[in-house]
Amino acid sequence: MKNAILAGLLCSLAISPLMVSAETATSAEKKIVPMETMTITYRSPLDYALYQYTIELLTQFRMEINSSIHTQAQISTQEMYEDFTASLDMNLPEVAAVIDANNSAPK
Repeated sequence: MKNAILAGLLCSLAISPLMVSAETATSAEKKIVPMETMTITYRSPLDYALYQYTIELLTQFRMEINSSIHTQAQISTQEMYEDFTASLDMNLPEVAAVIDANNSAPK
């Protein structure tokens, strides 16, 4: 029994250098990419509070800008609609006359 264990151990040790050399050959073929690094900046509580306030203020400002753009677009669309309907009401008799003329023309 001890001889079988010893023989298995020797066989595995004999094969392991071949496995290591195969792994290093495939990794040598791969392009080496530098490891990603992360920079951590420690801030004092006052600096962090000021940073957080600035971020919140800028976020609020962006939201107000988006809301303002949306409101202005609604107002300008309503004004264009009112101008268009007003001009349509004034030109309606002329449009009706053109349609009547086209319908009454001989075919």
